[in-house]
Amino acid sequence: MTFLSRKFSYSLFFIFSFSIFSCGGSQEIEVVQDAESHPPRARFQNLDHNGHTRETSDINRDGTPDQFRYFNTQGQIVWEERDIDWDGRLDMYVYFNTEGEIVEQAFQLDFDDAIDVIRFYEDGHLVRKELTSGFSNFIGIVKYYGANEELLRVEHDLNHDGQFDLWEYYDNGQIVRTGRDINNDGIPDELIEEE
Repeated sequence: MTFLSRKFSYSLFFIFSFSIFSCGGSQEIEVVQDAESHPPRARFQNLDHNGHTRETSDINRDGTPDQFRYFNTQGQIVWEERDIDWDGRLDMYVYFNTEGEIVEQAFQLDFDDAIDVIRFYEDGHLVRKELTSGFSNFIGIVKYYGANEELLRVEHDLNHDGQFDLWEYYDNGQIVRTGRDINNDGIPDELIEEE
């Protein structure tokens, strides 16, 4: 197993662990009066912490808070921040709509304090996932999902110029067609049907 795949596997373990341990731990509630910042690429990075009620939890019971949930003045959860690998640094951010449904999850997985994966949800279902390339803050892969969260399409920016140049289209989990951008205009110039 390579260094990067090992790091990714550990990160997935921590994400899995976060869901297992999310029920336990101690809680503390306070009204926040100081502004904090979100990492680069978080869509809601300019959310104001001031005036929101913050519920603090120690999920792994090590004496250090690792979950922070923010509520608006109506008591609705607005966003949540977690330290999912328990290293003392926040690395997961979850944003909610007015119905309390998750609309976005952002993960920092490679210990550089920048967001690496963002998952977008509609009506409680995953619809899109954006991933950075390597250790950059550059979005190099975007995955699109259908109503049952089945993978429909993957777009790749292979040369890191900000435009996608490879498309993969899926049906029942299998690639059925690929598209390539030959002239660097961000539009597929050739489509190849898979056999």
